[in-house]
Amino acid sequence: GVAASIAYADTLPYLVGVARGDLQVDGNVECLILWCSASLFVAALMVYRDGGFQRFTSYPRDPSGYLYLTDATAPPKKSQEPASNRDTPIMQDAYNMFDPANLPPRLAEYANMVYSACEDIGNFFGFQDSSVRNQAEHLLILLSNNRRYMSSHILPPSVQPPSPIHALHAKVFSNYVKWCRAMGVPPNFSKMNTSMNAPPAVASRVVDLVLFFCIWGEASNVRHMPECLWFLYHKMMEEYIQSEGYTQTRSLYAGFFVDCVISPIYDIVLKNMKSKNDHQDKRNYDDFNEFFWSRACLKYRYTWEDPAENSDIETSQMYSGETKDTSPSVTYGLEHAPKTFLEKRSWLRGILALNRILEWHIVTFFLLAVIAFSRELVWGWVETFQVASAVFWIFNSLHLCWALVEVWASYPGIHLTGTEVCGSIFVIVARFLLLVHQSLYLLWALSPSPTTYLGNEGSSTFWWWQYIWLSQLVMLPYYVEMLLQLFPPLGAKVYQSQSEYLQAFLNVFYPLSRLYVGKEVQESFSHTFVYVLFWASLMIWKLFFSYVFEVYSMVLPSLQLTDDYLNYPGQSFAKMLLLMGMRWLPQFIVYLIDMSIWYAAWQAFAGTSVGLSDHLGDVRSFDDIRHTFGQAPENFCKKMLSPDAGSRRGSSASFLGASDNDLTEKTSLLQADGKLQNYVNRLLDVRIQKWVMFSAAWN
Repeated sequence: GVAASIAYADTLPYLVGVARGDLQVDGNVECLILWCSASLFVAALMVYRDGGFQRFTSYPRDPSGYLYLTDATAPPKKSQEPASNRDTPIMQDAYNMFDPANLPPRLAEYANMVYSACEDIGNFFGFQDSSVRNQAEHLLILLSNNRRYMSSHILPPSVQPPSPIHALHAKVFSNYVKWCRAMGVPPNFSKMNTSMNAPPAVASRVVDLVLFFCIWGEASNVRHMPECLWFLYHKMMEEYIQSEGYTQTRSLYAGFFVDCVISPIYDIVLKNMKSKNDHQDKRNYDDFNEFFWSRACLKYRYTWEDPAENSDIETSQMYSGETKDTSPSVTYGLEHAPKTFLEKRSWLRGILALNRILEWHIVTFFLLAVIAFSRELVWGWVETFQVASAVFWIFNSLHLCWALVEVWASYPGIHLTGTEVCGSIFVIVARFLLLVHQSLYLLWALSPSPTTYLGNEGSSTFWWWQYIWLSQLVMLPYYVEMLLQLFPPLGAKVYQSQSEYLQAFLNVFYPLSRLYVGKEVQESFSHTFVYVLFWASLMIWKLFFSYVFEVYSMVLPSLQLTDDYLNYPGQSFAKMLLLMGMRWLPQFIVYLIDMSIWYAAWQAFAGTSVGLSDHLGDVRSFDDIRHTFGQAPENFCKKMLSPDAGSRRGSSASFLGASDNDLTEKTSLLQADGKLQNYVNRLLDVRIQKWVMFSAAWN
């Protein structure tokens, strides 16, 4: 009204007449038109200020065809309208690093396929819109980075992938293929996608990548369970493949995946992580992840709520191919999954973890003792071999002990399958029976005269050979393991074999083969050869040193103790054994410890040789070592000593004072001046004092 009064002089009398109720005022038609025009202008201005015009605009599309999705910062709305009628985002121009409307050329190459797949996958599974946008940009950047594999400087043309999409797909899904092989199921990859204007092999791989990165982007702490992610991808892609051709008619609300897939799994993990119980009653990420190491996990569906029963699907008609999934949810399986690893707090746990190291030291110490006694008592090679063959009995005894400790560690806290229980019982019973027969055969083999046992008459040689043939059956698992260690690729092939007979053998004799992990960690044969050479040289030196200084030195005192017991009456056998044990036990403890000392020395030698051969660091040769060590006294005195340190020790010159006058290690002794002798004396005095000070600190 004020604006109209200023623009037209008769407007004010007209307004006064309207207020009084007198409409018979001259010029009322012009005033009425001006009043209506001003009112409409002000109303339009207020609507524009409040952003009301945005509701009349359509979704903006960039040149690549990407449709801006709703902002996921607000709580998800449950709507019955089609997905194409979602609310317009508040920030239409919001993006992370690159504007979808103005992508760089290297990113825009695959933008149409990625954005189309993101729209389809995001609606079908109910991913959050902002997360889909982030993963679309993430995938485009990864594809751009993988273009380097298309260069002949990186890969020769014969092994180059057909496209960056093929290279990234092979890298991302390599572990998924291995997981499917371990589960005994074929991998699920997208079929031909006709909605994209691209080759089917490329478009289908883009769909696979988009689905995985969308799962990964919203997985939260479930990312710490990698096999769980592959399970989710496997089941979701299976559902997507079954609905091929109907994907455009299903649209779950943004946030369905987080609400009905990730949150239920995370709640179970969080509940156990916050539990106040001790470790035997508390499961962690590893325990939950091992649930997906068994094929039994595939009988569960991935969602907490069946999408076919969801009332929040943003469409009035479901596609005809969707049926109700009656399988239990994976959250039920996780909730009732048993603990697969339980660390009982005991010293036996440490012994079990180091059983192979202890076994090697016990066996080699026994063999060194046999060689030492054979040398001192002048045994023949036949008798030496007979006594040394008792090592097979030691192998079987130790393996039986480790099997019993494993039973103690597993029972009753860990859930074991029927195969694992039967395998453990079979190993324990079989090795115990073999140990009994080994003990009898070895005892009869060491008898001085032919005797009859169990109705069979035979000499000591006959019973010894019976013992040897029976011991080869005991040593068979050791021979197989040694072969697999020497040829790691063969071990990986055996562990991954699909033969049921071979897997049954491995499950019984090698319990670690039941695990999903650790089956493809082998190195090449050249690296294995260097590794074996390092340990073989270390062990040979350790055995030689221990034989001379730890084992052979104890033979004569042991023989003297035995001689006193046999030749002097009234000697106690228990006292003799106690004295013998007190003499040998410290030597055996040192024998166990000194391996770490020699390993530190061997590691230093090996590291030095590798550094010199590869020219690593500042000191790259022996000349550099000598030159650097020659400068050590001067640097030591300059950095660590006071200027008058030399004078306090009786020197005629100060260290640092002499250094300031160019009396350094690099100074020549034959500088020409009138007082050469005095100069040489001063220089030698400083050098000697520096080396004396440095040697004291060095020593």
